[in-house]
Amino acid sequence: MEQREADIYGQRVLALLDRAREKLVPKYDVALQDKIIVEIFPQQKDFAIRTFGLPGGAGFLGVCFGNVVTVNSPASQGATPSNWEPMRRIGAAARHMLIAAAAQDSDRCAEAVQGKIAWDYEGTSRWAEGNVDRLCAWAEDSTEPAQCFERVMHGGVDWGGGTRWQWKNALDLCRGTLDAAATVACFETRVGAGMGWREAIESCQWDLPSE
Repeated sequence: MEQREADIYGQRVLALLDRAREKLVPKYDVALQDKIIVEIFPQQKDFAIRTFGLPGGAGFLGVCFGNVVTVNSPASQGATPSNWEPMRRIGAAARHMLIAAAAQDSDRCAEAVQGKIAWDYEGTSRWAEGNVDRLCAWAEDSTEPAQCFERVMHGGVDWGGGTRWQWKNALDLCRGTLDAAATVACFETRVGAGMGWREAIESCQWDLPSE
């Protein structure tokens, strides 16, 4: 931001960003690890070069990528000004940035599974995306389903007829769990008391919302 514009509305920008952090960080349950950089350009051509790497993009008012937000300032409107509140541009861009960060955090379960845990006994760790989605359903930001599946498949859990599981059964047991140890302990207790493995899986599955 140029000093001339900073003198006019710079404090409003800082106040807006503080409010955005206070309200949106807890709303989207995201931890900001890096410094957020907001760059405000009085000339659209500078905004375009910084944002896209080439001239153009006249229809864009603000863009966020990673931890950087770029915005056209009111001075950039030139001979065809519009009644578009610049504060809204910054607020909208900051919101999109936090949503993206939250989405990134929500992949923890998939990241703990894909390419890291074998779904069979031949060491195949490349999962079909649909199976990852099913295992991680409603627990996308947790690694508990992954830990549960690994324990069941490869940790010697006896299903009542041995310790080698059908992967679909292990997935059904561990799907969406937020407490891997409790899910496994529940299953082992039920089977140890004489319950069949199908009934034990149904009894110990995590209580998920209806689909």
